[in-house]
Amino acid sequence: MSKHKKTKLSLLLQISNSNICITWWKESFYNIGQVCAELTETGATWIDPTTIALLGGLLASGRLEATIFPGQMGWETAAMQVIIEQAGGKVTDIFGKKISYGSKGEINGHITSNGFLHDKLVALVQSCQ
Repeated sequence: MSKHKKTKLSLLLQISNSNICITWWKESFYNIGQVCAELTETGATWIDPTTIALLGGLLASGRLEATIFPGQMGWETAAMQVIIEQAGGKVTDIFGKKISYGSKGEINGHITSNGFLHDKLVALVQSCQ
């Protein structure tokens, strides 16, 4: 019998009161500044941790509900995707489509989540475009 604990995602179903990490900068793609404002309006807590890789583990362990990444290089995303999907979460590009990695690791941003909030976050990002 294994003594290791299986990772488990957060079971939160609503964006309000959720914890969402967003890596963004002033010139970010996808109007992320507006996404942050909309999240604040819903009552969600969002933080900018400067790195996205650590957050895959936090999401997979249930300590975060989602991450939004407006960047176009998916080096850290690829590793997160494996961890999050193995825990039962969902990973798409920023538009909710299956994530596709270019020959140099390029992506169209990403949204990772516990699965329950995913479609709501995709809709929120799309509404800010």
